[in-house]
Formats: sequence, C-alpha cells, structure tokens
Amino acid sequence: MHRSILVLALALFAAMASAEPIDPNPNGIGIYADLEGRTNQVEVEIGQPMEVYVLVTRATGDGGPDSMMGGVEFTIIVPDNVTIWGWNTPLPGTMAATDPPNFMMAFDAVPYTDVIHVLTLIVVPGDDDPAQFYLTALQHPAGGEHPRFADAPDYELFDLTPYPGGQDNMTFVVNGSIVPGEETSWGGVKALYR
Repeated sequence: MHRSILVLALALFAAMASAEPIDPNPNGIGIYADLEGRTNQVEVEIGQPMEVYVLVTRATGDGGPDSMMGGVEFTIIVPDNVTIWGWNTPLPGTMAATDPPNFMMAFDAVPYTDVIHVLTLIVVPGDDDPAQFYLTALQHPAGGEHPRFADAPDYELFDLTPYPGGQDNMTFVVNGSIVPGEETSWGGVKALYR
C-alpha cells in the first residue's frame, strides 16, 4: 500500500514538473512551439505552415495586490528563409501601436501566471536551413533597451529577458538546434583539427 502511494506521488510530481515552462527565471519572454513554453526548436517540412507562440514566462510586476499585465513591447528578428503568414494577438482588447515585426501592444489586463500567451505567428519554412528567430527591444523611438511588459494598473514598465540567452542569442529555431553559447579560444578551435 505504501509503495503505491509513493509511486502515485512521484507520478503526480513528474506531471506537475513537466507542465513548467523551460525558462526558470522571472520576467522571461520567448518563442515556443507549444503554449506551455517547453519547446523552442522544431523540425518542419519545407512549405508546411505551423503556429509558434510568443510567451511571457514568470512575469512578476510590482507584486501589488491588484498587479496584472497590461501590455508588452518587443521586436522579432525573422530569418530570411521563412515566410510569416499571419501575426495574431490572442488577448482581449489588444491595441497595437506598431507594425510587425515590431510590437507595442496594450490589452485588457490579465492576471500573472507562469505563462502568458501574447502573440501567435504562422511560420512557413522556405528551405531546410536552420531558421533562427531572435527577440529584441522594440525597434521604435519609444522602445527601451530590452523587451518590456507593462504592469497594470499603473503601467510601470519592466524588462523581459529573452530565453535562453538574452536578446543577442536566438530564442527559437526551425530545422536546427539551440546550443548554449560558450566562450571558445583560438587554441580550442585549432585543437578540433589535430
């Protein structure tokens, strides 16, 4: 009897852990192939459309009792070897002040959760080469130095960090893989060819 309770508890813990987004840090933003924020690299056939999602993960705001998210701003760097068939905002009351791939959006305030879905892209690969997407600060005079979100009701802006390596590293790839960046010395490169 005790063994079955332990097995059930472990299964429940594994199910709960698998529902967590892959970005463990607060105030993250990323592009994912799933609405749970667990997949940021996929294989897709040439010409096959697929939905991918911009998700804000573990946003905290100011932590006040009425604190909710009321907007976001960011730019998506889209690779040349994909076509975007559509950009759709799922949040009610969304008003966009810029044009894709630059997004400055205000929407009806939503409660903070581990994952907030702010944008859907329909992506179509044009070839087999890796298609690398980046998220950066809004490319607009009103933008800051990082992607940001607005904390309602006072609309104070907070920085978001693109997952996995910040805005200088890719956040999503089609037909490739995301490998964490690491420092490489010239001696290390030469050692590869010995």
